[in-house]
Amino acid sequence: MKRTMGLLAVAGVMFAGCEAPPAAVPSLAGGLMYPDAPAEIRDLRQSNWIPVVGRMSAYARKRHVPPDFSPSELFVDEFEDVSEQQIIGWRVIGSAMVSPVHIDGAKGLELTVPEAAGGRCGLEKNLDTTPLAGREVRLDLRFTCRSERRAEALGKIVFAIRVRDRDGREFEIPLPLTADVTPGWETQSWWLRFEPELSSLTICIYAERPGAMLTVDRIAITETNLAALGTLGPAELIRRQASTSVVNAVRGGDFEVGSDSFYGCRLGRWPNGDERVAPLRWAFDGGSVSGDKSLLIYLQDEIARVAFGPLDLNNLAMATGEAGNWYHLSFWSQSERPVNLTVTLRTRGRILGRLNFEISPGWRRYAGRFFATAQSFEQIRELSFAELSFDFLGEGAYESELCRLDAVCLTNVPIEAAYVRPSPIELGLIGPSADVADLINLIDEDAAVTFGIRIVKDHDPKDVVDRPVTTSQPESTEKDDPSQQAVSTFPVGQLALDILDAWDRVVWTRTSSPQVPAGVPYDENISLSLPRGFYRIWATLWDGEPGLSSILSQSSLGMAVIAQNAPVPLNNVFGLTADQSNISLRTTQLGAGWVYVEIPAGRLRATANEYDFAIWQEIGALSRMAQVQLVAGLALPLTRPVWEWYARQMLVNYDAPLLAVALAPPAISTQPEAEFSEQLVWVRGLLEDRFPDALLIRYQSVGDGVTVPESSVKDVVAVTSYERVIPEQNESLLESLRSEAGEKMMLANLAVPVRLGSSSPRPAQSVELAVPVAQRLADAADPLRSASRMVRSVLIQSVAAVRFVGCDAAALSPPRSLYDDNHRRLHELDYSPRPALVAFERMSSLLNDATLRRWIDLPGTGRLLYYEKDDGRAVVAAWRPFGMAPERLPLADLGEAVQVMDFLGGIEPVVYEGDRRIVEINEIVRYIVAPAEQRAALRQALDELQTAATVGPDSGR
Repeated sequence: MKRTMGLLAVAGVMFAGCEAPPAAVPSLAGGLMYPDAPAEIRDLRQSNWIPVVGRMSAYARKRHVPPDFSPSELFVDEFEDVSEQQIIGWRVIGSAMVSPVHIDGAKGLELTVPEAAGGRCGLEKNLDTTPLAGREVRLDLRFTCRSERRAEALGKIVFAIRVRDRDGREFEIPLPLTADVTPGWETQSWWLRFEPELSSLTICIYAERPGAMLTVDRIAITETNLAALGTLGPAELIRRQASTSVVNAVRGGDFEVGSDSFYGCRLGRWPNGDERVAPLRWAFDGGSVSGDKSLLIYLQDEIARVAFGPLDLNNLAMATGEAGNWYHLSFWSQSERPVNLTVTLRTRGRILGRLNFEISPGWRRYAGRFFATAQSFEQIRELSFAELSFDFLGEGAYESELCRLDAVCLTNVPIEAAYVRPSPIELGLIGPSADVADLINLIDEDAAVTFGIRIVKDHDPKDVVDRPVTTSQPESTEKDDPSQQAVSTFPVGQLALDILDAWDRVVWTRTSSPQVPAGVPYDENISLSLPRGFYRIWATLWDGEPGLSSILSQSSLGMAVIAQNAPVPLNNVFGLTADQSNISLRTTQLGAGWVYVEIPAGRLRATANEYDFAIWQEIGALSRMAQVQLVAGLALPLTRPVWEWYARQMLVNYDAPLLAVALAPPAISTQPEAEFSEQLVWVRGLLEDRFPDALLIRYQSVGDGVTVPESSVKDVVAVTSYERVIPEQNESLLESLRSEAGEKMMLANLAVPVRLGSSSPRPAQSVELAVPVAQRLADAADPLRSASRMVRSVLIQSVAAVRFVGCDAAALSPPRSLYDDNHRRLHELDYSPRPALVAFERMSSLLNDATLRRWIDLPGTGRLLYYEKDDGRAVVAAWRPFGMAPERLPLADLGEAVQVMDFLGGIEPVVYEGDRRIVEINEIVRYIVAPAEQRAALRQALDELQTAATVGPDSGR
């Protein structure tokens, strides 16, 4: 029997041990809804992001972070005692000069190196390595840079650490500084890992060239232990069961609590044999071994992969008290016919083992074991972030066959039971989405946000031990009427449930004591209204008061409230990139009207003389279903007879909306310019016959000498910008490209580079630079700052009046592994949205029908881009290239009807000083949106900001 809790079924709201912030108001589902708090919003938007906990307030951390997790500062220097003569604890090297500073209430020091200085100059400090050896840490530098002159001088500073091993070998790890003009203090962080053999460590600040300058007020080193945080729920659960003889490291292995514990994909082949990744179709099914659900997998002529992770194998060994190298696997499965299955256990750096099985009809239990050793400190660390994958092998059947998976266990002691739950109680969040092979948890702004909570408790031992093999038929779904039965319930602890916005501000909260029915899951549905934006739901079940007891189980869920039905104009400016052949059917809901797909001829080449166009036809079918136009990136074969035939076949085999063909020069040619010109003429002729409205985009350097008939008005030149931490550093390049191309040539940038961060509580930092006793880890990209940089990278294409701007971000990029380079995805492993998805949708929905009229450069590097929309409204995109410290812009005579919102759609508080509306800007993009009747007032307010600013022509910079 299953009971569903209604919207108001929870008995009460409790805040024992962790008071809710003030000014909360009652809402549906027994929770409290928070109104906007200007001071809190302002503070959060200047705070630093940390993986897993993000920007959580003390209130949210207390409710969702284990009480024994308290990162400790291993070193801190705030330069309180600095004089012209000395800095206590630091060595002054060469002719460097130091002086105390006092800025915005903070004391610090200013390091300068004279222009005439010679040799190495700077500061050094030796640290005690006892608390650092064997640790993973974050090093923070807090600095300021208040003018362009100082920014230039800061570029001459080198920041580094020098380490030494026990044999006396010395190594230096540079810590790259990224900075530009900012009005306040900024913090930059580096993530480091030190081996036990570390014997000395020195912090080094020195001048690379004379004239260097750095103003700093704080350097700190904090222990992070992100590996433990990355498996926050499972690791905590395992630790709580140290006395249990068998512990399962796989969370959600019986699929009873939702889909956030696993991810999947289909692995096939392109005609030339290259690997091809596509979404996996799956569903929860009623026929099961444990509980009332199993995973139903649709298997075709490819590999269907289901993977679990991260798994903390180190905590697994700690919990059971066993230090052996055997990991025991048990699972239940069935298929419609015999199917080969390979199960792989791996870490980022190596495969720990593979097991092969033949799955047969009828439920059966399959078991095996992996043998793994850890020969180094790094290999031991990697065991805290392991992955377990199941690869079901299709045998060429084009119609789906059904396989089922259930009761997955991984432990380091032999397994006797049919299934062992990782915790006696498991909690899961169920999102609102139906299509599991595409983006999930996208809610229209006019719809209610609905999600479910499920809690399951261990079954009676007789239900899971020595269970006989069952048939492949699902169990009967006929149940007695619950309303006619007496139901026994029992408490399972206290459930802390919070909805956080993109800035990790609590917008809805509830604490309850769920009463779980005996022998069946607890299910509750919650429905409420939320404004547009990104949200993450956190649910943590405690065995007592939240924050003052132990975590029993935990789950989180990301979702986005967007304008799904906003119109997308034909041939609109903004597009996205398809990952291989994958096109999301929800692309237009994100405001993109076209996608860029690269189709190298080599991938479609089945044999030396044959090409297979089936996948190309599939791409066309997907673009029709998604109602998007395609920009096809073609690289033609080498010889003329072949490339003529190939180009014709590509267009003949495509039957969907085609915006453009992007043609790249031949990779190998003795006459590249002449041959490319011939290809352009040939492809243009084919397009005029088959797709007369399509454009021809040519990949080449502007002004490289390739001639194009002047009569062609449908030719577009593709330009390129480079990935930079500060995207605005591409502006001078874009300006020169427009100058070379001339005013009449249409430009396109089909793959504006991005590096997007994840808001999911699963950090997966790779090693960026390694020496024998230390490693610098890849930056844990802030999901909000990286999303804002994506938006800025797109918007600055206006410098060159780029007509088509494609963002090199993928709306659908199926994960093949936990360790993928996932910085191009707009979604997480489970296809739930990232903040960058909301940022792209907010930008495109505001600007799809807008025309740029003015570009204003403000003193202090601020930028204002003024657009006018077809409906009469005006939009200003405002930001500064670097830093979170706010800069205040006074705008005269703007009424409250003019909205200011952040790049995710969050409405900013209205602040006035006299008759001036105050808008704060930093590197996070803001939009100022004026209704039609306020458009003239907004233009006038911008006119007043042009004093001492450089203003470009109406159509550009």
